[in-house]
Amino acid sequence: MRLGKNAYKLAVMDGNFDGRYDKVFSLPVQKTYRVGCDIFAIDLNNGDKMWHLSLINRSEIMPLGRMVKVQNAYYGIDVAPDGTTLELKKVEPQFGTLDFNGANAKLKLWSDTGDHYLFGSEGHWQLPAAKYMALRIELSQIDSEQNVWTFSGRPKAGPLRDFEIRAGQTISFKTGPPFSIKTDIRQSANRVSIGLNLEGCAQEQYRFPILKGGKRQPAPTFKIVDESGKELLSGAFEYG
Repeated sequence: MRLGKNAYKLAVMDGNFDGRYDKVFSLPVQKTYRVGCDIFAIDLNNGDKMWHLSLINRSEIMPLGRMVKVQNAYYGIDVAPDGTTLELKKVEPQFGTLDFNGANAKLKLWSDTGDHYLFGSEGHWQLPAAKYMALRIELSQIDSEQNVWTFSGRPKAGPLRDFEIRAGQTISFKTGPPFSIKTDIRQSANRVSIGLNLEGCAQEQYRFPILKGGKRQPAPTFKIVDESGKELLSGAFEYG
């Protein structure tokens, strides 16, 4: 399809296997990999004849939505239920504001307005009015010695998992420190696995390793003690 001077390769796939091609993404969803809708693809880099999937950065494959952003414009997605026609028409959505209070953050969002990868803009972005879910967050913080710390993770629960941006309004989130430590304990037969995450103010969870100045930091250490405080076992967590 040609939009302006550029041509884009488009496709829609029957993502929920119901024999139709018009099921639009809606929230909430239980699992990121089970979105319960059809799939839309657009060759945004204009001509490499491939569709690239990313759950971290901007993706060319995404849940089917009402619209998609191409360069600096939004286009409504019009697909026939039987998948025989697929057309994009320019639209002018209403916008609201997502405010991260100046945080140096990168965000990956899904909504029925498309796939969104946000960064820069001093943690302050204009987005079409819609319901959103955050798939991934990356947060950078500078300490008193000017070291840059980078935390990466995803909101498993909390307000970032499912929120709404309303037309003409601002929704604000406080993320990052002060952090709390959360453990994830799993048992299989005679083996117990203990994972460790940092939880930010919006219940977003950051995984290890943490980067300092772009370098991975050593894994955290642990110590197991009995009721009297006697050390029974100590060691370090392992990555991977």
